[in-house]
Amino acid sequence: MIFSALLISFYIQYVIKIFVRNPELWYASNIIPIILFANCFVALFLFPTFDFYHKKKTNTILLIIILSLIFSVALNIVFIRYFGIYASSFITVLSYLFMFFSGLFFSRKFKLTKYESKKLIILSVLYIIFVYSAFQMNIQNMYLDIFIKVILIFLYLFFLYLFGFFEKIEIIMIKQLSNKYLKTNFS
Repeated sequence: MIFSALLISFYIQYVIKIFVRNPELWYASNIIPIILFANCFVALFLFPTFDFYHKKKTNTILLIIILSLIFSVALNIVFIRYFGIYASSFITVLSYLFMFFSGLFFSRKFKLTKYESKKLIILSVLYIIFVYSAFQMNIQNMYLDIFIKVILIFLYLFFLYLFGFFEKIEIIMIKQLSNKYLKTNFS
């Protein structure tokens, strides 16, 4: 999910310029990576909810969502007037993080779902670094920008590999796919 958010974040500005004719609205492409990152935590919140469903404790899901909503609305009321749409996007991230971690906290007693916290942290930190870097480059040449972002995608995957993100079986499958379709000779 986070990798998909990275891909979309890199190229959404070009899609927006194709479909949105009003240049005054193009700045919205700057908040899309933030919202996509937030949505990754909504998706991750589904895993603790499975534990609640299994134990027939669905009222806890409702409680977590209501607390997250209150958290989000309260912070939006305070900060939107000062920071506008950017405040709302960052508050959305915080609200969904709150929801995810609350789900983890309340479901920890069930211990049905195992989480790979290290991998989640690696994915998140690299996402933030790479998206921030891509937006700081501000390259005017579209073709050069697209090319550099393709390189950043491969660098992202390389850093995931360096930090031990991939399991051995995943590495073997990647090598096999590369050998088969890209005609490489990884052993």
